[in-house]
Amino acid sequence: MASEQLIEYEDWRDVKKADWTWPNFSPMEMACRGSGAIRVSVDFMKRLSQIRTHLGQPMHLTSACRTTIHNDHINGAPRSFHICDDDLGRGQRGCLAVDVAATEGYYRGMLFSIAWAQGFSVGWNAKRGFLHLDRRIDVGWRQTTFDY
Repeated sequence: MASEQLIEYEDWRDVKKADWTWPNFSPMEMACRGSGAIRVSVDFMKRLSQIRTHLGQPMHLTSACRTTIHNDHINGAPRSFHICDDDLGRGQRGCLAVDVAATEGYYRGMLFSIAWAQGFSVGWNAKRGFLHLDRRIDVGWRQTTFDY
C-alpha cells in the first residue's frame, strides 16, 4: 500500500475538483463529521464507486472518515477502519470503511452481496438501519461478516 495515492485534506471544502473524480460520493459525505478532514485512498474510492455502479441505486453514507479524536468522541471502536489519521500499526493509509444507511431488507441484501463479492467485509445492524463496509483485506486481515 506504500505507493497508494491518497486524497488528503484538513477540510473537505479544500478538495480540488480535479482530485475528486467520484460523482456518486461527495467530499463532504466522505469527510470526518467532527473535523471535516478527509484522508482516503484513490483505490478505496474506486472500489466504493464500483459497488455503487453495480448496485444501481444511491448509497447514503452515514459515516466515512473519522479522525482519532472524533472516533473517541463518538465511542467508536478503538481500532476502527474508519480512522483516517493513524495507521494503528497495521499500515492503514486513510479511511478504509463507510457506513451506509440500509433500512429496507432487499436493498440491504443487495448491498451486502455486491460488497462481499468485491472483497469488502460487511457488518450489519438492522435495528440501527445500516451496513458497515470495510477493506480490512487491504491490510492483510481476513474478509469477514459481523453483527453489531
